Amino acid sequence: MDTPSGPLASSNDGPTGSDRAMTDDPSGDSTGDALRVPFTTCGRLMVPGPELSCPTGDGPSPTAGLRVLRGPEVPAELAAPRPRAPTPFQSAGWCRAWVTEAAAAEGAVPLLVRAGTTDGQTVRVGLQLHAEEAGPVLRPLSWPWADYHEAWTEGPAPHAEPAGAAQALAEALDEVQRSEGASLDLPDVVAGGLLHRAGLLLGARESPASPVVSIDLTDPERVAAVVERKETVRKRRLLARQGEVSLVHWRDPEQLRARLPSFFAMHAEQWRDRPDAVAPFDGGVVDRTFAGVAEQPDSGAVLTELRLDGAPVAAYYGFLHRDRYWAYRTAFDQSFRRLSPGHQLVAAMVEDFLAAGVRVFDLMRGDYPYKLDYASKVVNNVRLERGRG
Repeated sequence: MDTPSGPLASSNDGPTGSDRAMTDDPSGDSTGDALRVPFTTCGRLMVPGPELSCPTGDGPSPTAGLRVLRGPEVPAELAAPRPRAPTPFQSAGWCRAWVTEAAAAEGAVPLLVRAGTTDGQTVRVGLQLHAEEAGPVLRPLSWPWADYHEAWTEGPAPHAEPAGAAQALAEALDEVQRSEGASLDLPDVVAGGLLHRAGLLLGARESPASPVVSIDLTDPERVAAVVERKETVRKRRLLARQGEVSLVHWRDPEQLRARLPSFFAMHAEQWRDRPDAVAPFDGGVVDRTFAGVAEQPDSGAVLTELRLDGAPVAAYYGFLHRDRYWAYRTAFDQSFRRLSPGHQLVAAMVEDFLAAGVRVFDLMRGDYPYKLDYASKVVNNVRLERGRG
């Protein structure tokens, strides 16, 4: 049942505009209100060096204090955890590890953009700059590895999006674009989210991006369809006849460090010599990045193993963040293929996470058949494109 996931140009339902549990129930700008806000810019930046500052003029401006950090400055700025990160791909832990381990391999210069809002809060977005033949291109930070791209806010109101946040972000994006002389290409943006609305304010061209799939764990009928599937139950009994079956979640960085090599080896064996393998574990940057993320205690990384007599027969590398499990990459032992250990793993995880209060099992990018068998919801991420003007 495994499919390549993780660092894909298109990979693993997830957050939508109506899914407010994932986005801190933002108030203030709704999509409609944001589109009616007058759009202004604060003028071309003339400040040299890696940090840019936007002049605010005589009166208050939504983009007061625009700041852009780049390259090695980004991990240091991300030293503190971010509990309000909308998805695990905006967590400080994920971003630190990705910038440190993967950015150079992707030919990307990381940028962290920060702008003030009218009520004294801050809006941020991570970007990366690519030098291409046609000219510089700005893409979301950790593209193409992240399944969801989004901006986030920081400030004293923990559960409310600041008024004017979308406008402030739109102005900041416009200024960075002009300062870098770059086009803007933002794939896999969370539909209906802050970054999506800011892109619409910019007049960016909008198109569908990757399909994303999720299981609603608050829907008893959907949960039963996954857990009580006759074929899965039958094979679960067959597996149990061979020994003791258990489900283990590893979350501590030290535990993850010990368990990840076997997961890498299992996945590599599963995809060996297959032409459709994407970003395989081969001892290089993919291994280092997955391990680096797992080392960050604020990344939410969790490795879940379905075990037979203490040995893993299937595993999932994902994230527990907010009230969701985000399923990133899976693998299973080929010698157990006839018993569908991957399906057994998902069924056991659904039961476990439901008992723990998790509300959504997010299978993320890719409308693969096995995901559609489980799905409560399938939607599309959004792609936003804007030329250099």
